[in-house]
Amino acid sequence: MNTLHSQIRAVERLARNQHGVVTRAEAIDLGVSMKAQRRQLASGAWRLLLGCLVVPAIPRNADATVAAALQSRLGAQSVVTGPTALRLHGAELADRQLIAWCPPDRQPRIAASVRILRDDVTRSVATEHGLRLASTIDALLDTLITVDVARAGELLDRALQLRWVTHQEWADAVPARLGRGRIGAKRLRELTLRIAEGTHSDGERRMAHLLRRAGVTGWVANFVVCTASGIPKAELDFAFPDLRICIEVDGRAAHSGAKAFDRDRRRQNDLALDGWLVLRFTWAQIVNEPEWVSGQIRLAIANRSRLARIS
Repeated sequence: MNTLHSQIRAVERLARNQHGVVTRAEAIDLGVSMKAQRRQLASGAWRLLLGCLVVPAIPRNADATVAAALQSRLGAQSVVTGPTALRLHGAELADRQLIAWCPPDRQPRIAASVRILRDDVTRSVATEHGLRLASTIDALLDTLITVDVARAGELLDRALQLRWVTHQEWADAVPARLGRGRIGAKRLRELTLRIAEGTHSDGERRMAHLLRRAGVTGWVANFVVCTASGIPKAELDFAFPDLRICIEVDGRAAHSGAKAFDRDRRRQNDLALDGWLVLRFTWAQIVNEPEWVSGQIRLAIANRSRLARIS
């Protein structure tokens, strides 16, 4: 085996332990010169990402490779956050902004497409397979302050609907970011007001307003159904617990993937078999047909009340 071939194999072995990423300096240390690196890049066997080598060019986990490249460029104290960290924590979202946090005294040179945060907010960090990732709540907050206003609202609704974050986690994490001059403080204050009612989406907020305007009482938002032993098994958008009526609100857009869709249907079947009447309304129905929606709910309440009296 020729020397260059063995040196390239050594780079590939190192890359396998670093999510497919090696720095150009690491490749040189293993005997692969800049000229040899350029040949590998020109052949398509390797590629460049944020100034690092991706070996092979198509990695197994693109987000882990991006995170590793960010850390290689930004240093051991940096934290990968934003959409990349969210996906590595298991969230499904299409946003591709690259966001990382660096200590305020560092001024790294990196592609303009990377948003570098240098505030003094302490982020909760999870170290996974050598990657320093912001926790789900911190990665979400960093995303919300960097996307546009409309997207921030949609993303927050989705995070609450899919339980990426709870109201309590939001309440615990946000105050530290609201100080004078903090990046995104105004945005986070506005979003905090948006979820103050305890609902998870624009559709749910509109449903709560509709119920109040219609004078319908006895409902609870985000009602948790528990097993006989007290273990939570489902959270309902709205519930009339005494009558076992559940109201579910489908948002303006389909936010769930196939797995979430299947899980939601299984959950609805479980509720029905457990004696719950499940009513589903879309955002469009709540907005355009409020009288019909409130009428359906009143009818359900009347029927269930009558059955309760008979039994």
